[in-house]
Amino acid sequence: MKEYEQAQASGTETQDAKLWMKNVVHVIGGKDSSESDLFKFYMNQYKNIIEDTLYGAKVETFAKSSNSAVQLISGQRIEQLFNEGISLLSYFGHSSANTLEFNLSDPSVYQNQGRYPFFSVSGCTAGNNYIYDPFRITQNNLSISEKFVLASEGGSIGFLASSHLGVPPYLNNYDTELYNQFRGRQ
Repeated sequence: MKEYEQAQASGTETQDAKLWMKNVVHVIGGKDSSESDLFKFYMNQYKNIIEDTLYGAKVETFAKSSNSAVQLISGQRIEQLFNEGISLLSYFGHSSANTLEFNLSDPSVYQNQGRYPFFSVSGCTAGNNYIYDPFRITQNNLSISEKFVLASEGGSIGFLASSHLGVPPYLNNYDTELYNQFRGRQ
């Protein structure tokens, strides 16, 4: 947190030093094509909001392309984006406390020290850290939110997700308002 706040408050106000704060990644994980189409529709609405001149983000979208339970993002592009810096990583799709339908690599793969994204996960139970497991931390059986927030010199600055069921229309209403707040609309 201290490192993140120092980077935000640094006197270095050049484009090279601050441009990463305009990078936003959208990840979509639907079970089938109709769900993916609905989630893409939602995410495109958020993209239009945050790319508007009030925020001026540059959004890149990754969508699940298979019907398998989990599709890995292990490509060079997502690693490159993490390494350059991402201000917001927004996910809409199926999830659990341990996985997203479109899973990211372990945070130790990314070299994003000082450029930590905020995660917004719209799905089921991704924010559920309340399951009792006495070996969770000692045996590195962390939830996805813990893996990213607790990563040493990498990962994310925050992780916002539901701790219970997520219903797409309600998540969409919440995300629409969240994005409007990000861009500063009252």
